[in-house]
Amino acid sequence: MNVLFWDIDQTLVYTGHAGFLAIEHTLTEMMGPDATLPRFDAGGRTDNFICREILRHALQKEPTLDDVHQFSRQYEETLLYYMQETKGKTLPYVKELLAYFSGMPNYDQLLLTGNSRRGAELKLTHYGLASYFDFDHSGFAGDDFNRIDVARRAGALARSKWGAELEKIFIIGDTEHDIQCGKKIGAYTIAVATGSRSLEKLQGYEPWRALPELIPADAFQQLLDEADTEEPPMHPAAGKGE
Repeated sequence: MNVLFWDIDQTLVYTGHAGFLAIEHTLTEMMGPDATLPRFDAGGRTDNFICREILRHALQKEPTLDDVHQFSRQYEETLLYYMQETKGKTLPYVKELLAYFSGMPNYDQLLLTGNSRRGAELKLTHYGLASYFDFDHSGFAGDDFNRIDVARRAGALARSKWGAELEKIFIIGDTEHDIQCGKKIGAYTIAVATGSRSLEKLQGYEPWRALPELIPADAFQQLLDEADTEEPPMHPAAGKGE
């Protein structure tokens, strides 16, 4: 069995900044109209990491895990409204690819995302993609702040599901964090420049493959088949007991 771990935001879907608007609304509701969002690069980060940075700025102290969870749950309550109000979309070839690999008996499609499970379900249900994924064996942020921790848990879930039948793991995403996750768990990483990172920047992190955007299903299948004769690029620390 080959596992495809998909990132969500700017890999499968573009939400039209619905997440940003929902976070901004939540911050105002919880902290008042004078609260401001800090400036930092949220691309590829977990929801927990993003909410912690926002609360750190607003509270001027280190937020507790309960603070972060409260902010996250309130954000999720607002997210659907903003997805309905903004002009989001599924990205090119996404539906074709998900439908194709859902019909392939030697592929399993899972998620590896910085979203919580609830956030992922909201987004993928809204865009009609939820049925393609096994949520119970996917990797979500949960209590994690670091994407690599999510990846380790996701890899363990895939191995527990398939055991000796598991052949190869692929991770598809739009940031360097997806590439780093893949290298940590021995996956083949496919970077797509459909988010805020250029193709050249992604290539600098040495993914297994890098694409300007996703490609048609037959071409993507041919790309995956190339892994039969290649080893995945590894993180320098991989295999050293980390």
